[in-house]
Amino acid sequence: MRQFQQIVFDGFVYGTDTVYSDAAYNDLVGSVNQLGIHALASEISGTSPTLTVDVETSSNQLNWHSKFATSKPINAASLTAATGRSHYGQDTGSSPSLGFCRLAISLGGTTPTARLKIAVCGRSSG
Repeated sequence: MRQFQQIVFDGFVYGTDTVYSDAAYNDLVGSVNQLGIHALASEISGTSPTLTVDVETSSNQLNWHSKFATSKPINAASLTAATGRSHYGQDTGSSPSLGFCRLAISLGGTTPTARLKIAVCGRSSG
């Protein structure tokens, strides 16, 4: 059952440093056990740009860790205009979250830049 749908990131990402979804939504995103993640990219530049989106969880909003050891919900997805700029990922809830969750967003490639809008749909299995 759908609990919420929210845009949690809307802005430009420059380079390969990790940026995070808006902290105002950490409690909301952590309140459900399943997430659908939809990333829309535009104004893409750089050599071989890619997008990775991970879900991180925390009990205190100070110490964060990835919910996924290897495969991320969106993992090194190509951002070239020829292959599309819309990507979908999910957290099926197979690994429980702590009280808070955020998205860790990073670009790959050489001098990547993109404008990203990322929406999250939170669902409960009940």
